[in-house]
Amino acid sequence: SGRPTRHLCATRPSVRMTPQSELEVQGNFLMHPFVELVAEIATARLNGSLRIADKGRKCIVYFKSGRVVFAVSNERTARLFDILLRRNRLKKDDVTQIPNFANDHELAAYLEEKGFLTKREVERLFTEQIEEIVVNLMTWPAGDWTFSSLARIRDGLNFDIDTRRLLVDYARCMPEATLLSRFRSFDESFERSELPEEGLELTADESFVLWCTNTGQLTAANIVAVSSFSEGKALHLIYTLWLAGLLERH
Repeated sequence: SGRPTRHLCATRPSVRMTPQSELEVQGNFLMHPFVELVAEIATARLNGSLRIADKGRKCIVYFKSGRVVFAVSNERTARLFDILLRRNRLKKDDVTQIPNFANDHELAAYLEEKGFLTKREVERLFTEQIEEIVVNLMTWPAGDWTFSSLARIRDGLNFDIDTRRLLVDYARCMPEATLLSRFRSFDESFERSELPEEGLELTADESFVLWCTNTGQLTAANIVAVSSFSEGKALHLIYTLWLAGLLERH
């Protein structure tokens, strides 16, 4: 049925990203979905890159102190020229006249030099491009990944991506059946992390569950009991808060 059992069911090994982890960690989305990897990397405040491949699709997401700061993808829809075409900022005839338009950085530099885009518009465009890549990765049902603490982004490529907001938005829209499969049992326990709520607009129900954990660890079953929410709703709220980094999961 996909529902978590009342007893521990060791069918899904966990991956714990820590500063003491091996230099490279590998896995796949069937066991460790992208959103959970990003949450773990954020909690451990790691530097490095997450390389992801699924059939012909390839992406790399770069992190600094656990934050997503850059991402690249080989999909055409993730390229800067395609984004500008879709937004009617450029026409096909314009694109073909731009040298090496398929290189995002050269295209951005060219458009800025010609006065077509300001520096601030270029930065905002890259930020939106990275967010599109991250959101798209959240929808991948399958993929192989490698996290490397050695492969890091070069200086100067550091964009302000609101990763927590993207994770929360994704979690809130997850189907209940998918979400229930991400719990091993109702005996998993949670407690309030040290991360502030700053920058997040929690719902009243999310705030209530977070308040319940202020006094120490509670199991998922405890939270269901004290909140009077249905099991499915309580787990949905818990998972959302965990992805946001506001709950520590044991």
